[in-house]
Amino acid sequence: MIGSVSHSNPFAFAQQTGVSAQRDRTDGAEEERDDVSAAGRITDEQPSKDKKETVTADEQQQVAELRQRDAEVRAHENAHLGAAGPHSRGGVSFEYQTGPDGRQYAVGGHVNIDTSEGRTPEETIRKMQTVIAAAMAPAEPSGQDRAVAAAAAQKLAAAQQQLAEEKTQKTAPSKDAPETDDSDNPGKEAASDENSARSLIASEYASARAPTGMFVRAVA
Repeated sequence: MIGSVSHSNPFAFAQQTGVSAQRDRTDGAEEERDDVSAAGRITDEQPSKDKKETVTADEQQQVAELRQRDAEVRAHENAHLGAAGPHSRGGVSFEYQTGPDGRQYAVGGHVNIDTSEGRTPEETIRKMQTVIAAAMAPAEPSGQDRAVAAAAAQKLAAAQQQLAEEKTQKTAPSKDAPETDDSDNPGKEAASDENSARSLIASEYASARAPTGMFVRAVA
């Protein structure tokens, strides 16, 4: 199809050509303004983007320390939980701190352990051995951990003494039998040894120190 503009009228052709040229100049100006506006928007948005991605050296150091603390806390409490076996109560409880990066890091925690005595001396002995092992399981037990271990050691020694006395009563001679000196009474000697061991173990666990914030908690 041939165009509707007639070349027989030069003036009409010139008029239309002028309008077309004016439109081209107008479109070019609009495109230039759009480019300038887009450049302005990019310039305005750029500082906020840089600000978001910028992290100071102090914040980076703080995040690194929080990550290390988080790993230490989790390893510490998982050691308690793994050694406690059936005597743990409720798993691990963590305390969190939000870092400069917006993430939460574990900075403290504890594991509840049942430290009540068993139904028999034998059961108490086995249970307290597990409690002591759980309390002292981490590489660096806390002061609270050692206190729990010391209390369990006392219950362990008391159960061992009770067991020794029960065995002595079963093997004790009748009232009509001649009396013997204490050297012939192994139960009394065992009781004396258990009392000494109890004091020694308690002082050993209670005297040591370790980092705070991570511990095992006794639950009766």
